[in-house]
Amino acid sequence: MRLPLLLALAGTLLVSPAFASNTTTFPDNPYLSTGTVEGFRWVYVEPDAFVKGLTPVAPLGGPEAPVNADLHIKNDTIGWVKVTVNGVEVGILSPLVEGVLHDVKPGQYDVTVEMANKLRTSYRISTVAAPPPAPPKPAR
Repeated sequence: MRLPLLLALAGTLLVSPAFASNTTTFPDNPYLSTGTVEGFRWVYVEPDAFVKGLTPVAPLGGPEAPVNADLHIKNDTIGWVKVTVNGVEVGILSPLVEGVLHDVKPGQYDVTVEMANKLRTSYRISTVAAPPPAPPKPAR
């Protein structure tokens, strides 16, 4: 009698998801920046003026280039990193966070991330097309 009960319980545990299926239930972190420069712990530049004046080192041409683009910068380390884009220090990213520069010109940008121990990593990343604006919610 006990064996079938144990097998039934084990079966339900194996088929149930072991991860959060709805991640929108977590509140936004109030310490991270929002707006044009999103996801940074500290921002060293005036966001709107910086993004407006930012030019790519290698522009994307042709009809496939998006009008509005986003530049995603990931901090996949467990430490804080200082982010530099095209030679300008933008700010600090917390551990395991993605920072986004919204509405930049489409193209490639030189990004340098520097950890607290002065270890630097430089790379060139491309912009991605900005998601379309969300449709308005229907009135009730």
